[in-house]
Amino acid sequence: MPLRGYRLIPEWLVLTGIPLVAMITYIPLQRARKIAEYRQAERKLIRP
Repeated sequence: MPLRGYRLIPEWLVLTGIPLVAMITYIPLQRARKIAEYRQAERKLIRP
């Protein structure tokens, strides 16, 4: 007898979890990329 309305993962968990995971992973990666770009630009400025 199948259960109606039974979900393995609740919708609210998916709706809040996806943006949270995106923020936790994307923001540090973006920050690291920006720091690397800045350091590359800084090296070019310092060289005579």
